[in-house]
Amino acid sequence: MQPGTDQVKRIRWHSNLTGSLLSPYDEYKGARLAHQKFQEILRRNTHQLKMMLKPGDLYIWDNFRLLHRREKLLEVPRTGVGQTVPEHVVHDRYRALSTKRLGGLVDEKWLFHMPMPQLRDLVHNRMPLDSEPALRLSGDSEPREEPKRYLTRTETRSHCWV
Repeated sequence: MQPGTDQVKRIRWHSNLTGSLLSPYDEYKGARLAHQKFQEILRRNTHQLKMMLKPGDLYIWDNFRLLHRREKLLEVPRTGVGQTVPEHVVHDRYRALSTKRLGGLVDEKWLFHMPMPQLRDLVHNRMPLDSEPALRLSGDSEPREEPKRYLTRTETRSHCWV
């Protein structure tokens, strides 16, 4: 937003890297609907210019004036034996375990968009049940009183494939 006005100065958007919907719990459904509507508008054919770039082609644009994306980079993903696990795979599993552990207490769709630090706090501060299996992923930097009763972030290495 332009300071002191209602005018939008810039939108920086990537549908796969938008992060969490930061909204109070009672406003989440409205924020989610607005998010979905914005994505639908961006994906309309009338708002898209598609071109096939071949090896050696160059296309230059101003990132602050044009929303752009790639549909596909590689036919076959780059994977191989001995590679480390990308961080998002670990975060997805952690989020699934955390959501399951908090099941029934809070709306799952809201938990899905909760930032990882807040989700971690919610899991750690929840009173554990004796009937729950102990869930622990390595990498915690702080000592805990009950080391078998919490989830922690996993040590991973992030990779950016181009």
